[in-house]
Amino acid sequence: MIVDSHARKIFSCFPLYIIFNQEGIIIDHGGYKTEGIFLLAGDNIFNKFTIRNSINKSRLFVNSKHLDTDVTILYNEDNIIMFNATIDYNLKQNTYVLVAHNKNAFGTYDGQSERFISLLQLLKLKENTTQGGELHKALDYYRSFAIDNDIFGEIVIDKSDSVTMSDINGNVIWCNNAFVQLTGYPYNEIIGKRPRDSMYGKASVYVDRSFVDRNVEKRKPFYFENIAYDAKGKEYWFSAKVYPVISVDDKIIGRVHIMRDITSLKVSELDVEVNENLLKIAIDTSNAGVWVFNIHSSQIDISDQLKRLLLLKPQQRYSIRELLKMINSSDRVSIYNRTIKILSPENSNFDIEIRISVNGAIRYFQLKGKSIRYDSGNKPILLVGTLVDVTEYKEIIRKVDHQRQFYNSILNNIPSDIVVWDTYHKYKYINNTAIKNDGIRSWLIDKDDFDYCELKGFDTSLAVERRKQFEELLSSKLPQKFIEKFPGEKTTYKLRIMYPVITGDKVEYVIGYGIDITEQIDNANIATAQAKELRVTLDIVKDGVATIAFDGTLLEANHSFYNIINVQSDTSVGKNISELFSDTLYTSVHKKIKQLLSSYKEQNAEVTCIIKGEVKTFDYSLTVSFSYQYNSCIKIRITDVTDIVNRENNLKDVISKEIELNKHKTQFIRITSHELRTPLAIIKSSSELIKYYFEKELGVVKYGKYIDNVLYQIDSMADILDQLVLINKMGTGDIKLNYQNVLLQDFIKDVIKPYQPFTDGRHLQVGTIDAIVTSIDPALFKIALYNLLTNSFKYSYGKESPILNVTKQGKELLFSVKDSGIGIPNNDIKHLYKSFFRASNVSSIPGSGIGLTIVDFIVKMHKGTIKFSTELGVGTEFIINLPLKTKKS
Repeated sequence: MIVDSHARKIFSCFPLYIIFNQEGIIIDHGGYKTEGIFLLAGDNIFNKFTIRNSINKSRLFVNSKHLDTDVTILYNEDNIIMFNATIDYNLKQNTYVLVAHNKNAFGTYDGQSERFISLLQLLKLKENTTQGGELHKALDYYRSFAIDNDIFGEIVIDKSDSVTMSDINGNVIWCNNAFVQLTGYPYNEIIGKRPRDSMYGKASVYVDRSFVDRNVEKRKPFYFENIAYDAKGKEYWFSAKVYPVISVDDKIIGRVHIMRDITSLKVSELDVEVNENLLKIAIDTSNAGVWVFNIHSSQIDISDQLKRLLLLKPQQRYSIRELLKMINSSDRVSIYNRTIKILSPENSNFDIEIRISVNGAIRYFQLKGKSIRYDSGNKPILLVGTLVDVTEYKEIIRKVDHQRQFYNSILNNIPSDIVVWDTYHKYKYINNTAIKNDGIRSWLIDKDDFDYCELKGFDTSLAVERRKQFEELLSSKLPQKFIEKFPGEKTTYKLRIMYPVITGDKVEYVIGYGIDITEQIDNANIATAQAKELRVTLDIVKDGVATIAFDGTLLEANHSFYNIINVQSDTSVGKNISELFSDTLYTSVHKKIKQLLSSYKEQNAEVTCIIKGEVKTFDYSLTVSFSYQYNSCIKIRITDVTDIVNRENNLKDVISKEIELNKHKTQFIRITSHELRTPLAIIKSSSELIKYYFEKELGVVKYGKYIDNVLYQIDSMADILDQLVLINKMGTGDIKLNYQNVLLQDFIKDVIKPYQPFTDGRHLQVGTIDAIVTSIDPALFKIALYNLLTNSFKYSYGKESPILNVTKQGKELLFSVKDSGIGIPNNDIKHLYKSFFRASNVSSIPGSGIGLTIVDFIVKMHKGTIKFSTELGVGTEFIINLPLKTKKS
C-alpha cells in the first residue's frame, strides 16, 4: 500500500496532495481543498496540471528533495486555482509526492491556525509516548495565544529533522526525539533551556549567542549553519531554520527551530574544495606541449611550450630523428608498435607513458595522440597530440599509493569494524577487524548480510535489522545508530553506526562503523546498581555520615547522623555544628578540625558526653574531601558506641566469671575421671572373674550374655570418660599432634579389629587399600575413625554392614564410612558438630553427643576437611579429606 493511514492523516491537513509514478499516472490523491478538482486514479498528472519553473515530465524529480514549485491547477478555461507546493521523491516506493501548502496564488492563507495545531498534534504519533504530555503542554501554550503562522507545515515535511518549540523567552518547552539524538542530552535536561545550551557545548562557535535573538526580533524566518558539540563533546555541523511565532496582536510569543545534522555534507564540501585545489594545481603544473606529425613527410611541428618542456631552443626546428634520440630506446619501440601499427579509423587514439632524457636527467611524460587523416589503405597519415611532463605526478602517485597502503594498514588495525556498502547494501570494503578470515572477507565483497548469514548458518534476524536501518538511512539521508546484542556464554554488545556519503542530493555509498561496547554497558549497569546501593546504604547505615564546610557549616547528612546527635534533619542543614553538637562533643570535634586543616591527615577520637540527659560515647573520624557540589570540604563519620562500651565492660565481668567456671569444670572432670576409673577397673576385673568362674569352674554358660553386657557397658563408660578428658583438653588447648609416618594398610588393620565382628555380630566391609605411607597422629586419628565406625554400627542395627573405603586422589587421602542406617533429619544437620548434641531421631539409642565434635576437631588439627551426605531411612556417608604427606626423618 503506497499511502498508509498515518500518512493519510498528515496529508489530509494540506489543501491537496497527489502521489504519482514516473509516467505521471496518479496513484492516490486527497486533501481538504479538492472541491471542484476532478481527479481519478489512473489520470495523468501532466494532462491535468501545468508545472512551472522548468520542471517537465522527465525523471527530474528522482532523488529531488523540497523542490519549491508553483503548481497551477486548471479545471476549466476560466477558473484557475493556484497553490505553492513541494514535490518529493519516495525512493522506497519509487513514486513522487506533490504536497500543496495553504498559501494560495494571492499570498493569503485559506487555512485556520487550528489546522496547523492539528499538524503538530500529529507529530505525537511519531514520537515516544512518554513525551506526549509535554507536546500537549507546548501546544496548549501556543493555543493560548491566537497565532497566525504557516510554519508548522514545515515540521511534518521531514520527520527526521530535529524540532524544538520555545516559549516567549526562547526556552525549550518541547522537542522531538531527533533533537535528543542530535545533541545526546536526555529530554529532561533540554526542557527549560535555550536550544543553544544543548548544542554549543564546550567550545567557541562561529555564531555568537545573541545572533538568534537579534534575528527573531526581525519577525521573519531565517537560516544559518553552525558547528556544535554533543553531550560527549563530539563535534558536528548543523543547519537551522528559525521561525518566530507571532500572535494576532503582533507579539512574538515563541519560536520554532528546525535543525538538521549536516556534518557529512560539510565533510563532502571540504573534500570537494580540496579536490578542486588539487585539480587547479595539476592544470597549472601540467604545461602540456602540442605536436603535429606528418608520417609521409616525416615532418613534425612542436609548440613553444613543448620546447620549453624539453629545454630545446625556442626558434630552432627539430627533426623527428632528433626528438626520437631523446626518448628511451625501449619506449621508441613502444611508440611505433602502439601508434603506426595499430591505428585505424575505428581505433584512432593512443595514450602511452615514455621516458625522455632532458638535460641529462630522465623524466616521465604522458604522450597522447590521435590520427586525424588516413590514406586509401586506412593507414594513418597525420597525427596530433600532446606531451605532458608527469614526473612530479608519478612521484605524487607513488606517495599517494604509499599513503593508501598506510591508511589501509591503519584501517585494518583499528580495533573496530569498518565496512563500506553501496546503495544496494552490498559490501564494497571490509577491514580485517570486521572479518579476520581473508577468504570470507574477499567472498563477501558484492554480497550482503543475508548471504553471510546463509554461509555461516546464522539466524537472519541480524540481517533483517541491518537492512531496516540501512533503508531508513537511504530514506532520511541521516546517520543511523543502533546497538546489536549477541547472546552467548557471555552476552556482548556492539554499537553500529551507518554514515551516508552524499554527493549533491544522492547517497553515493554508506560507511559502517562498529565498536564493542560490552565493557561500557557492563560498567554502566554496575555503576547504576552501585549508585542505587550507595543511596540505599547511606540511608540505612547505623553510622552517621555528614559533609561540613571548613567553617563548620553543615552541608548534608544521612538519617543516622541526625538521630545520633538528636537534632531535626529538616532544620539543621546550613547551621553551624556549634549549634547542633553538645558542648563536650563540639569542643572535641572543633579541636580535631584544627588539627585536620593543619596536617590534612585523618583525625580520629572517642568522646563521652551527655545527650538529652543520657551518657553517650561517640567514636568519630574527620577527613578532607573534594565534592563537585561543595568543592573542598570535611567528611565526618560519627558512631554511637555507647552500647559497645557498655557491653565491653559487661563482657569483662562475664569473661572473668567464665574463666573461674572453666577452672572448676576442668578440675571436676579431672577428679571425676580419676575417681571413676578405679571403681570401673575393679568392676570390670570382677565381672571377668565371675564369667570365668561360671564358664570354667562351674560349667554354667547361661549367664554369660548378661556378664558380656556388663563388660560392654563398662567399656562404654570408659570410652565416655576418655572422650570427656579429650573434650576438656580440646577446650584448654593442651592437645599437640604427634605426627608419625604410618603404612596405611597396617594402620587400618589395627583400627578395624573391634569391628571384625562388632558386638551385634556384623563384620565391617573394607575396600582395597594401597600400600601408602602418610604422616598422621595415629592415636588421635584412630579415635576419629573409631567414633565414625561405632556410630555407623549403632545407627544401622539390623541393616547391611557399614563400609570403610580409603582412596588416594591426587595429593589427598579420602576416608569414607558409609552405612545403611536411620539417616540425619535436615533440621539437625546444622548442629551436628556441637558438643553434647544428639539428633532428634536417636533417643532410643545410647550415646554422649560428643563423638562427632571430637572427629571434627581431630580432622581440622590434621589440616583436613569432613563432609557428609545423608537421607532419612536410607543411610549416611562421612568423608574425611586429609593432605597426603610424610614426615622427614
